[in-house]
Amino acid sequence: MYFGKIIEIFKVNGLWKTQSVSNLYDIPKLIADHNNEKLIVGSQYIFKLGKDLKPIEF
Repeated sequence: MYFGKIIEIFKVNGLWKTQSVSNLYDIPKLIADHNNEKLIVGSQYIFKLGKDLKPIEF
């Protein structure tokens, strides 16, 4: 069961496209900026998106 997704939205040749970055398995409790990166904290995970939007789970 998923509680949402993180998606990337970008424009290619004048058309908007989306790409799935990650599924969220829990409702985020906190989303914060840190060193130009995003930290997403849930009750079961800490998820980090790097500057290039590549996910790093730890």
